[in-house]
Amino acid sequence: MSKSRGNKSGDFSGSTAKSDEILKPDDLNRSFSDFVTFIPDEDIDESLEEWKYSLIGRLDLVKLKFWVAESSLRRQWKTSSKFQLIRIGKGYFIIKLENELYMNLIWNGDWEVESQYLKLRKWEPNFNPETHKTSTAYICVQLPGISIKYCKEKILMNIGKALGRPVKVDETTLKKEARYYANILVEMDLAKQIPSKICVKSKYGIFGQAVNIPNRPKFCYHCKIVGHYTGECRNKSREQESSSSGAFPALSVEKLLREDAAAPAINNTSTIIPPISRQASSENVPKVKQNTIHGSTITTRQQTANLVINGGKREFLRRNSSQPQSSK
Repeated sequence: MSKSRGNKSGDFSGSTAKSDEILKPDDLNRSFSDFVTFIPDEDIDESLEEWKYSLIGRLDLVKLKFWVAESSLRRQWKTSSKFQLIRIGKGYFIIKLENELYMNLIWNGDWEVESQYLKLRKWEPNFNPETHKTSTAYICVQLPGISIKYCKEKILMNIGKALGRPVKVDETTLKKEARYYANILVEMDLAKQIPSKICVKSKYGIFGQAVNIPNRPKFCYHCKIVGHYTGECRNKSREQESSSSGAFPALSVEKLLREDAAAPAINNTSTIIPPISRQASSENVPKVKQNTIHGSTITTRQQTANLVINGGKREFLRRNSSQPQSSK
């Protein structure tokens, strides 16, 4: 079967449609399930086999040139095996390796480029740097009060596995210059629970080891990403604003009654309009004019509302009609 090549303008031989005109306006209403192609299983498996020893690295390539990072990593790895670094955006790049030996060598190593630690993750077929949200960070973990017999690099790295992926042990700890605690650099997932104490087992017994993190990075428990605190999260603020904008605040009868009780006393002829309650509406609450004199009992709005709420409308009218008339 002959294959046609596309020219620079996007036209294909045998067709006058351009690449941006493949989907016509009438086709926009159609489901994308109408445009389906199938990739054979053997082709997918062959492609996955090519990348199975690969890793994904990440550096801040805004402050660092990629070619500088690549040169530094090649000097540090010093491998005779061929490898390739492929940029995929957002500071991520694929480290394509030929065998498992060199993959483990790089994965278990500690690599630093221009004061930046190289972050590593296993290669994933569907990894997309544009949509990927990272919840992991390199954290300096302190093990206070640990016995000096455990201050060996291999032992401390094994202890660090209880918290995440151990990267390196502090030089001061290895030189035993600081006896109070040991420092380990660990890549931790902040979306998971971080214990304040871990259990360490050996043939000599079991002991509990306290864990201290003096400088915890910013992490948002709403977005599950590193970079800002939950209180600074714009996504959370927008969601709260959108959820509250469509709803009216609830009307509290008790609040209205408290406000009426705090109103000043009636000294002149006034029109009393009781507040609307659950049993009374604006249609069945009368307007009552009340004349008062010095020393007479004044029916307040609070009393009026209580009478209306309890169904004492007749009692309310009777009490007001029995008030003594003021002398002229």
